[in-house]
Amino acid sequence: LRPGRAVDWSLTFDDGGSSAVAVGEELARRGWHAYFFITTGLIGRQGFVDQEAVRSLDESGHVVGSHSVTHPARFASLGERELDREWRDSIDMLADILGRPVRTASVPGGDFRPHVATAAARAGISLLFTSEPRLATREIAGCVVAGRYSVTARTSARLASEAAAGRRSAWARQAAGWHARRAAKAVAGRRYYALRRHFMRPRG
Repeated sequence: LRPGRAVDWSLTFDDGGSSAVAVGEELARRGWHAYFFITTGLIGRQGFVDQEAVRSLDESGHVVGSHSVTHPARFASLGERELDREWRDSIDMLADILGRPVRTASVPGGDFRPHVATAAARAGISLLFTSEPRLATREIAGCVVAGRYSVTARTSARLASEAAAGRRSAWARQAAGWHARRAAKAVAGRRYYALRRHFMRPRG
């Protein structure tokens, strides 16, 4: 990826849930490769990939990257030392598992500000994905920062295909909602996350 350039589409998956194994196998069967970003503090826990699965994703041709160690809810609010630790410890663990350096990452919770990329660059990360629906890449402190279009169960095949084709109208619609949520987070602060947890809590 080069700064300032809209690129061909890629698939990315965050967190490192155990479903990544089946997803990776199906993509490999089709000859497709994706980015899988792993929260390293959850490796081996119930519902998440273990070290063998991480190696399997890598051996299948997928790119394995960092999604931090602990997945803090307000990642950009961490201090410099905490940011450095989240990035460095996570890529070091992945490098130990894979036997080679890891240079890609995605921002937990989409909570991005420029200093997050600066910390990533200090840790040796050269490609960082955010959750901002942004077509063009940019460079911060030597780290290429790329946006993403989020596809969920509610996303129609038509919208997904338009986004993959680089249709600016599709990206602009999602960007409008993304910026509105970002403004709400800035105003509400911690209360935003408390309310989000309340409304997303399973009802019994």
